[in-house]
Amino acid sequence: GLNRPDRVEDFGGAEVRGVSKELRHPELVSGSTPQPAKPSQVEGWTPDQVRGDGNKGQTVALLFSYEAAWVIDTQPQGGSFRYLELAFVFYSALRRAGLNIDIVSPDDDLTGYAMVVAPTLPILGDALADKLAALVVPVLLGPRTGSKTTDFAIPATLAPGPLQRHLPIKIVRVESHDPAHGGPRWIEHIESDLTPDGPVWQQGKLRYLSAWPDAALLDQIVARMTEEAGVTTTPLPRDIRVRRNGDTVFAFNYGTAPADFGGQTLPAAGVAIWRDD
Repeated sequence: GLNRPDRVEDFGGAEVRGVSKELRHPELVSGSTPQPAKPSQVEGWTPDQVRGDGNKGQTVALLFSYEAAWVIDTQPQGGSFRYLELAFVFYSALRRAGLNIDIVSPDDDLTGYAMVVAPTLPILGDALADKLAALVVPVLLGPRTGSKTTDFAIPATLAPGPLQRHLPIKIVRVESHDPAHGGPRWIEHIESDLTPDGPVWQQGKLRYLSAWPDAALLDQIVARMTEEAGVTTTPLPRDIRVRRNGDTVFAFNYGTAPADFGGQTLPAAGVAIWRDD
């Protein structure tokens, strides 16, 4: 993408040159070229600091599962239940709150994150269920989690399968609705002694969402989880996205018009960088 097929530099090449110049700005570098180092080579530093994860405690882990995508694609249970769309719905809610997001595998180490969110995990093994339940931060699991075994069968104890050891709910019936007719496109009927908050079932730090959420519901859930986690939110204009790296804040305008944010106006496709004191 940097050059055209005739080996003449294309737009991509010019953009990379521009970024390279910006990254050498004196406010972004200390004057020396960083060198990669193994954790053992940096005395007094933790592996997270060497990897650049110093602000992991203010970051949300969004679990993206290719296995989940395959399961939902194979058996969607309804034409409107699409994994990538559900993942994007969750991602968008987190972004609207101005949160840092790491998109990670369910197999990754999740310790140290401020919150953990999984749009859905249809196949949920014992080990993963125990790992999620052991986290000391708010955890949100979306609809159809634990609804299948590794043999693609319904769990003998019904969904959410192994999660029932930590969250005493049982999904006894589901409904798939056409979103064109209004209302949620997916609803799950729950048996439990717990008292839900709308379609959210919670015990301790663990939450289960038993419906396909709209934006307003997810914004409400995210607000409660961030308050519980002690994470600062920054409601953002429609086209603005923010990413923090240590004390450095990057703001991007993905829109086609200028947007006001952070006390300044970002041009269309513009970026601003500043230190956060």
